[in-house]
Amino acid sequence: MTRRAAVLLLAALAPAPAAAETHVLQCPVVAPREWRLPPPATLAGIDILSLPKGETIDEAAPPALVPDTEDVRGRVLHQSWRMNADGPGWSFFIDCRYAGSARILRFEGWGLRRCDYYVAPYTAARPIQAGAVHKLVCD
Repeated sequence: MTRRAAVLLLAALAPAPAAAETHVLQCPVVAPREWRLPPPATLAGIDILSLPKGETIDEAAPPALVPDTEDVRGRVLHQSWRMNADGPGWSFFIDCRYAGSARILRFEGWGLRRCDYYVAPYTAARPIQAGAVHKLVCD
């Protein structure tokens, strides 16, 4: 599957937003320009983190959550997380990882209700393929 076909497949299977609706948070499709990474420095993965408020994230073993739901439709992996479900004493973060870099782009997830992550093409035999298109949106 070509990269263009993967993008079209993702667009077709992702929930259609209302005309004026925008997502509260999205991982950028490419890494920040300031990172000076060689192209293509595209989104290559995400993590959703949860930890008690006031605690520091252990970067060697970040407290990543497993998705609340996961399914594959066609050749698109869809994972979703209920955000801020642990209660008021917890902090949530979204980590965006990019091809060609060990750095992460971290966003605070306070006030979000849900995050949805899509990867295409995706198959059980070859889960993450070079050139796959990744997309994370949170509301």
